[in-house]
Amino acid sequence: GSILATLFVGKMTEKNIKCRICHIKKQGEDSHSNYFPSISKKDINIIIDDFISTGHTVNSIYKTFKEQNPLAEIDWLILCRSVPQETLNFFPANLIASEYC
Repeated sequence: GSILATLFVGKMTEKNIKCRICHIKKQGEDSHSNYFPSISKKDINIIIDDFISTGHTVNSIYKTFKEQNPLAEIDWLILCRSVPQETLNFFPANLIASEYC
């Protein structure tokens, strides 16, 4: 997901859209930074996951996100694989899923 997020931010920056990446680690993971800024009402929150099978990682990311920002919501969920919506513990405003990432 980190590589896809970087590519996504690069494309948004080309369009003069200001973005920042907040990497939420999986339990036991120690790569990448642990920086998690506060979220404002005007922010658009996106989860990008490049490999999904059970939905556990995405659900874990959402749980951590809500603990840090109880009033914020996920606006977009971008996945490289379709999953049954009942495997998710939340419903994003928008969902993009592809079998071909």
